Amino acid sequence: MADTGDAEKSLKPQRPLYPHVQGPPNIGITVNGIAASVQGNMFLANHVPLTVGSNTLTVTATTLQGQTATTSVTLTSTGTTAPLTLEATPDSGIRGEFAPLPVTFTYHLTSASPAQMLAMDFDGDGSFEFTDAPPDTVLSGGYSTPGIQIARLQVTDPQGLVTTAEVGILVQDVVAMDVMFKGMWESINTALLASDKAAALSLLTPRAREVFDPVFDALLPHMADVVATFTAFQGVNVTSSYAEYALNATINGENRLFLIYFLKDADGVWRLEAM
Repeated sequence: MADTGDAEKSLKPQRPLYPHVQGPPNIGITVNGIAASVQGNMFLANHVPLTVGSNTLTVTATTLQGQTATTSVTLTSTGTTAPLTLEATPDSGIRGEFAPLPVTFTYHLTSASPAQMLAMDFDGDGSFEFTDAPPDTVLSGGYSTPGIQIARLQVTDPQGLVTTAEVGILVQDVVAMDVMFKGMWESINTALLASDKAAALSLLTPRAREVFDPVFDALLPHMADVVATFTAFQGVNVTSSYAEYALNATINGENRLFLIYFLKDADGVWRLEAM
């Protein structure tokens, strides 16, 4: 069994990436084509696949309007299987306005020597929330602070050898996301009021553009009257991959409820999917 230092070395190729990104709101990030989770100016990608030897990680940033920027970094993986791995479920998600993000952790120890004690540092601040816990301890916590948190687990075997593993959790802020979605909806209406159909369509997913292209043509002459009937745009449900909003509008004297859906696209950018 490897000691703590060797364990940390073998874990390095699989540790989360949490660099910074600068750009407009609702910027999408992919790492080797895998959508990362973004909160503010930070992003996180856990368990990016690596091969033995030299690996190039290509990070692509995409704006809502389709502008892209790419950078790459090369690293070397020994291919050594880590003696201890730690998984977070989920590894990204939304903290509510008054509720933390619940996360459950599971670990896998490949050593022939069994675990005897566990110690867990849920936020990576160097202070363990518990130590000397039995190996079947349920590992779970709630995260209230938006940003990246690094959970760290230490496993001690009967011989006193310690192995460490860690995993990143990205906590997103539902209040900030609400501002983003309401801003996108306002931008769509503003573009249509200005008869700028192209600008409105750019805020939709590719599939939604095909559906709403002719619909917008029909609505453009009447958009001022249509928007005047809208009630407040309110969130119904927000997750890390889709969001549901609702509003009421009066049509032919009848009050109707309309649901609007946003989807996190393959490039990591949020766009309107249906309404």
